[in-house]
Amino acid sequence: MQKPKQIRSKGGGGSGQAPENTCVDCGRPFQIAAKEIDRFKEKKIPLPTRCRVCRRSKLIENKLKRLTKVIFQIYALLKAKDEPKLQKKSKERKQTPKGAGK
Repeated sequence: MQKPKQIRSKGGGGSGQAPENTCVDCGRPFQIAAKEIDRFKEKKIPLPTRCRVCRRSKLIENKLKRLTKVIFQIYALLKAKDEPKLQKKSKERKQTPKGAGK
């Protein structure tokens, strides 16, 4: 697991302007609003190191991974449930002589 890169602050903190940070994924500069900073500190969450676009895409990527995992689990359960039926059908086909069904 890679360590997150350090956030580079460019703006002045005392001037009322939010500091400008650089996204660790795309490298674009982004700002965090003062209200957001307060909210993160209030909830004791570290400040984001990704811009809003990269955070959203990472969120979607993680949701997609979890959903794919669940789909494969469901598929495996259904396949295991239906496998005895499939084996029974294939045995019936093998036992039926050709031309007997006509």
